Amino acid sequence: MELKPFSSAHWRERAAEARLVAESMRDPDAKRILLEISRGYEQLADKARRDMPRKAVMPKGPRRPAR
Repeated sequence: MELKPFSSAHWRERAAEARLVAESMRDPDAKRILLEISRGYEQLADKARRDMPRKAVMPKGPRRPAR
């Protein structure tokens, strides 16, 4: 799936990748740093979701002609 750059999904994917790499680390400092990076990506995802422009929800069904 292609993600929009800097979207919430983009940052969550980066966070998941960082956690995956952290799991394979033997060095506790490297593991800690990658987990911190992952938390930072999660914060960016939350910010991207908050800052995302709200789209108007249009009701489904037939449109009525303007009067």
